[in-house]
Amino acid sequence: MFSKLQILTMLTSTISKLFMTKMVCRGANMFRCTTSAAKHFSTNIDNSIVMPHIQSSYPVVLDLTLGDGGTAKDLLSNTSSKVVGLDCDPKCMQTISKLQEEFGERFTGYLGKWSDLPMLLNRDGVELGACDAVIMDMGVSTNQVLDKDRGFSMEGSGVLDMRFSMEGLTCEQILRSAELESLSRILKVYGGVLKSRTVARDILERKYMMEEIETTDQLLEVLQNSHDRDEFWEEKGEKLKHENIQKVFLGLRMFVNNELNEMEFAIRLAEVVLSKGGVLVCEVGSQVEQSLVTKFIFRKSATVGNVEEGRAPVVHQLWELVEGTSLEMEEGGTCLIFRRC
Repeated sequence: MFSKLQILTMLTSTISKLFMTKMVCRGANMFRCTTSAAKHFSTNIDNSIVMPHIQSSYPVVLDLTLGDGGTAKDLLSNTSSKVVGLDCDPKCMQTISKLQEEFGERFTGYLGKWSDLPMLLNRDGVELGACDAVIMDMGVSTNQVLDKDRGFSMEGSGVLDMRFSMEGLTCEQILRSAELESLSRILKVYGGVLKSRTVARDILERKYMMEEIETTDQLLEVLQNSHDRDEFWEEKGEKLKHENIQKVFLGLRMFVNNELNEMEFAIRLAEVVLSKGGVLVCEVGSQVEQSLVTKFIFRKSATVGNVEEGRAPVVHQLWELVEGTSLEMEEGGTCLIFRRC
């Protein structure tokens, strides 16, 4: 268990990183999203989308969201790929063991966050080498949503946890200890929540009345009452009101799991490990996540080489969005493929 002082210290440390995120996101208009923030469930990425864009006959693929292993197993079964898989959910250990047993040296699996991967590889003396593809899915898996003890679903009554790794602060602990300014910034920056300060105030008001918010249905009740009382939502309609409530769940989930900083780390990692022409495949579940991925990818869209006198500067582009690969998925997400230049 964490003391209140420890919780506040961790909150302050994480929230301080929001200044970096806001600088990256400035001017993107990313929070004017109309796509349901909780609609998409992370699933296995269809390899028929990925493989045509991989140039190597014996590709090395880094799967950053291993999940139930569907994507990795498909690659290993139907291509000559070598796969390095990573997932922070401890329930993924069984998947890792099965894939290692079935495919031997062609598969290496790790349990950890994206930012843990260099340490894990170094610990085991594994040389990753140049990769041909990096795969990452920003959503929540169906198994995680269906598990009421995880707190990812707005339906029913579940424990307000929301941790992928089952480590660190739960969502309930954050709501119990956060102050108005901190919670308002979390909802706005991570979830793109409209009227975030009003929503944060109404959440904290319940705490001040000595009424705990420990389950997903308790949080949903507070949010519904908050939106019903606010005249701002009367003319917006039920659809937009519901989407804004979904964004609250999205923002809290992303903060609990430090997803913005992990996302930036994964993209920086892809810049290092991908060979020229390699692809980064991102499946995102909301316009907020799509905008963030795109802004991180193109935060430094190009570098300028040495300029010789009398010659035009040489511009080195880092990434390009592969034409025609911004695909709407059946589950509600979008698959983006970026090529390393």
